[in-house]
Amino acid sequence: KSTTRKATFPSVDMTDLKNIGVSIPPIKEQQEIVTYLDSKVANINQLCQAERSQIEKLKEYKQRLISDVVTGKVKVTNDSLNGRV
Repeated sequence: KSTTRKATFPSVDMTDLKNIGVSIPPIKEQQEIVTYLDSKVANINQLCQAERSQIEKLKEYKQRLISDVVTGKVKVTNDSLNGRV
């Protein structure tokens, strides 16, 4: 017994597509939409840059901490490992 199923979809041709109405807002509204979206994208880009900057600072801190521990500038104790210092 076959477990495959067939589905049929109604076909859409160019005549059907030509008869579909598409609403296009006036130019002024399109410009307002673009301005709004540009503002939001700029805000998102700014947030992304701030996150990248924070990640870089944390990487630098990690490297400096590793270096300080290895060179003995920072002493690691059981208390510091358990978060009590």
